Amino acid sequence: MRVPVTVLALPLLAIFAAAGAEVTGRARAEPSPAVNAGQGPADRQAPADRPAGARSPGDAAAKGDVSPEKRIAFVVGDEAYAAGALPTAANDAGLVAQTLQAGGFEVIGARDLDGETLRQSYADFLKRVTDAGPNTVAFIYLSGYGLQYGDSNYYVPIGAVVSGATDIPVQSVRLSDLTGPLAALKLKASFTVFDAAYKAPFVVEGTTVGGFSLVDATPNSLIAFNAAPGTVAPVGKGNFGLYALALAAALRDPGQAPEQLFDRVRLRVSTDSQGAEVPWDASRVDASFRFFEAGKGAPAPTATAAEVVALTETPIGELPVKQAFSAAVARDSVGAYEQFGKAYPSDPLAKRARVMLAVRREAVTWRRA
Repeated sequence: MRVPVTVLALPLLAIFAAAGAEVTGRARAEPSPAVNAGQGPADRQAPADRPAGARSPGDAAAKGDVSPEKRIAFVVGDEAYAAGALPTAANDAGLVAQTLQAGGFEVIGARDLDGETLRQSYADFLKRVTDAGPNTVAFIYLSGYGLQYGDSNYYVPIGAVVSGATDIPVQSVRLSDLTGPLAALKLKASFTVFDAAYKAPFVVEGTTVGGFSLVDATPNSLIAFNAAPGTVAPVGKGNFGLYALALAAALRDPGQAPEQLFDRVRLRVSTDSQGAEVPWDASRVDASFRFFEAGKGAPAPTATAAEVVALTETPIGELPVKQAFSAAVARDSVGAYEQFGKAYPSDPLAKRARVMLAVRREAVTWRRA
């Protein structure tokens, strides 16, 4: 019998660290380490201002709004794979869940879900979002292993047995089966984040491709991968993965539009991994939306004017190689990656730049088709 996933209450990180039995019916022998002070952005206090879009019932009534904005998130961290554990997945999901809750989201979350439970829990989430109405912002975050097979991308749940090509579509969840129903709801905005482009421990010679293939965002949505299409990220060695840390920090940075926020995630992860992991996203979010509004007491920008100019305006060939690569990633365009390749063709980072160049060229082709 399926054990339903319930809305989680604080402390979310502790629940993700030790509540496998509550959600999946399977006890965890070794819970993930809890968050300690100073380990990441979860220790930062939420801004004193209300989360962006959050209003009291009186505010809504004064403006005559029939349906005030609602925020609902679905967060899963799958760690306990029999073929090879993904050690930071549960902690990463807990960190993101805690951050979203601070931003006014109702968080529906769990860890180590098998395929049936994942599908049913997602159906429950979709019903909750549907009932909330069109003025709803939905956020999905899945941390685990992903596979590219044929023309489709898949997310592998706990308990999946992948030993041959035909096992992948049967044992895994196709990403479009998650994003498609969400797009059909015509929400104010939706964000789907797959932190799952890692070297998978499943051996299927000649049939799998590392990471995910390129997809496009649907109207009013943003889709993001922790690593660019066709690439995989190194597995985190600490308590948290680089992508989750960067995402949690960017979400809490007040006043950021979604596109700017994910640009910051891409730049930070690329810098922290020294180019080994370059996140990717595609956005068609038209609604004016902020996870946290900038207000009194908001932190000042951390980059100096000179640093901003270097990242956005200085010719890439005039910058030192590491700064040049950061500038190419920040601009994230065909021209920027071409300039880096011409300026530093023999540098180890040139291979990563060529991959990103191919991704951006393919994206341009998709948009023109």
